[in-house]
Order: sequence, then structure tokens, then C-alpha cells
Amino acid sequence: MFGKVYYGRHIKRRTISPNWSDLRPEILELIMKNRSFCDMLQFKSVCSSWNHAMKCYYAALLPQTSPWLMLPSDPENVHNDSSSRCFYSLKEDKVYTVKNVLMS
Repeated sequence: MFGKVYYGRHIKRRTISPNWSDLRPEILELIMKNRSFCDMLQFKSVCSSWNHAMKCYYAALLPQTSPWLMLPSDPENVHNDSSSRCFYSLKEDKVYTVKNVLMS
């Protein structure tokens, strides 16, 4: 959508920024289907409507997902800092590291 502003002989166009919070739930669901848990932490922080969409999406999946186990900190692991936590997914047999998960 372009709005035209006329200034004498010069024509300037203004673009209207998209309102990402107005994306349809179907579009948001397509985006969420291909994201990891770590991506979803960022997804929900975009705006309140995206946060709500994520909660609804995961509520529908809840009976199908298995819990993640939070692993104890490993002091010998150089890459493990105090602001990140490791989680083990039983279903995927995979360890995820989530940075800043418990920071306020």
C-alpha cells in the first residue's frame, strides 16, 4: 500500500509499515511448525499476539510432546556459563542448550 504525497514536481511515496501482530493464525502456525524450541522462545517475545498464538499452538500439541529434563550444570564444560541451561528431550534423544533462560 502506497500513499502518494505531491510536492510540486516531485512525487514521493510513503510506505506503510506492516503490522506483524495482525498476521493470521494460519500463517503463524506455518511459521511455528518449522521452528525449534529455542526459536519459539524468541518467537513468543515478538508481541503479545504471537505469544498467544504460540501458547495455543503448544496447547494443542501438549498431549503429543514429552517433557524435557533439565540437566545439572557441568562445571568442567567450558561452554556452559551460569546463564544457560541444558535440557534433554526424551522424544528426540537430543540435548538443547538454552541461553539466558532463567535470567530476569
